[in-house]
Amino acid sequence: MPPTRLAAETNKQPYPPEVIKNFMKGCQYKGKKEDCTCTIKAIQTKYTFAEFKKIDEDARVNRTAPKDIQEIYQSCRRKKK
Repeated sequence: MPPTRLAAETNKQPYPPEVIKNFMKGCQYKGKKEDCTCTIKAIQTKYTFAEFKKIDEDARVNRTAPKDIQEIYQSCRRKKK
């Protein structure tokens, strides 16, 4: 799901702490904390919470993160190098 321009302009509030905690827990199962922190910050900048909830629901059904989210994660991993 591509983010809307409005989402990027209005998404100033972080996601609820419990959502971030759950994301970090799932992400850190396969990744490093700093990569996961970078990823959730980038996701919050790019997607509204409503958009993220839809992405998360789809990921649970498909058992994999969408390509865009995977690319954000890979970008965060590359930043360290």
